[in-house]
Amino acid sequence: MIGAMRPKRALIAPLAILAAGTLAAGTLAGCGRGDRLDQLIETPSGVTSYAIDANQLYVAGVPAAGVVTAYRLEDGKQSWRVPAIEGSIGLDSTPAVLTAYPARCADDQDLSFTLLDAEHGTTRWRHEGSLVGIAGTGYLLLVRGTPAGCTGGTDMHGAPTPAAGDSGTGDSGTGDSGTGGGGTGKAAPDRLVDLDASNGSLKWTRPLPAGGALQPVTDNVGALTDLVTLAGGSLQSVDPVTGAVQSTGKVPERAQPASAGQTLILATPAAAGGLQLSGYEPTTLAASWRVQVPLPAGSADFEHCGDLLCAHGPQSTVAVDPATGVLRWTLPGLLVRQAGRHTAVATRVPATNSTMLVDTSTGRVTSTLDQTSVAGTAPGDRLVLRRIDGGSTVFSLLELDTGQLREVGRADGRYDSCQASTQRLACQATDSAALHVWRLG
Repeated sequence: MIGAMRPKRALIAPLAILAAGTLAAGTLAGCGRGDRLDQLIETPSGVTSYAIDANQLYVAGVPAAGVVTAYRLEDGKQSWRVPAIEGSIGLDSTPAVLTAYPARCADDQDLSFTLLDAEHGTTRWRHEGSLVGIAGTGYLLLVRGTPAGCTGGTDMHGAPTPAAGDSGTGDSGTGDSGTGGGGTGKAAPDRLVDLDASNGSLKWTRPLPAGGALQPVTDNVGALTDLVTLAGGSLQSVDPVTGAVQSTGKVPERAQPASAGQTLILATPAAAGGLQLSGYEPTTLAASWRVQVPLPAGSADFEHCGDLLCAHGPQSTVAVDPATGVLRWTLPGLLVRQAGRHTAVATRVPATNSTMLVDTSTGRVTSTLDQTSVAGTAPGDRLVLRRIDGGSTVFSLLELDTGQLREVGRADGRYDSCQASTQRLACQATDSAALHVWRLG
């Protein structure tokens, strides 16, 4: 199967914490080359996941499964601790909320989305489903029908199952949108629900075609502009604010959707085993362009590359202009992994312990960082890079907008799964899954 677009930030989400402050993109102060980082927090081992914003650190899985703990980044002291949901959970960061899901349901089925107050940890509202995105004042959730191997699909509010054939569109306003399977063992349709951000009340709901794919299309700041469904060769564009169908269309049944630059892109097998990319206007579904790219069919993953769309197969990366369909550049032997406005990071095929920096507008490799790999993310389109130096890990911050790389310090041990805020760096120890947080500057 042709791979789906990897989002910059994960959107599958059952627990969300209303952020106390917006992630800032201010400059991080360096520590001087080779200086040891000043540790602020070390959690017990066994952290399942975590997230960090400008003010607090949120940790899941310690001291017990199903618990979320918040720590102040100013002094490292605990702010609050709450049992979020039953069972194991993980946390993930989106621009406005923190998200979590039961670890046993990592395929995003049968999830519950909970909005927590970041200051106190109190629950604002809860609903089944996983986060698709934010449109206007609403949270768009994808609610699965009864899953086969998870916890069983019941609505968090206990609402009745919608009647067969109910379109579900409109303004029920009840705050509930129905159960997944009604206890009959027969899978109900997947559906979209739009919930009011302030209180979780239902704004609209719409069933999704069986066996279909859902492709969000966003603007330059990440707000949803269109939702496109694809099932059995049929396209449908949905207004994310009202839930109304804007247009419909037909495409080859083996098409796989992606999006970039507010353009819907469908990938389909082409002649001689190649791959064809086709661009569509996402609201009207009018075809704009098509281009065949030198990638094998059934093997492409997609990544935003500045203003371009990067697609890579097993052994190379290509970049296409999403507005015109023009093939801008090809990188044989390199796979783009993450990208910002001007700079992308890539790895070699076969894999080596090196990271290449690529100019996204030209495809030119601007530098090679030996013995260096990506360890995590930082606000403002930045990446945390790590380099193993004996028994220590040396951390650097890479500005994807400019390609600027700056070393910020080192810590004893080996670490991965890093996130940074404006003045703090958090990483998990690879040997214990304990979480360490250091001051920056």
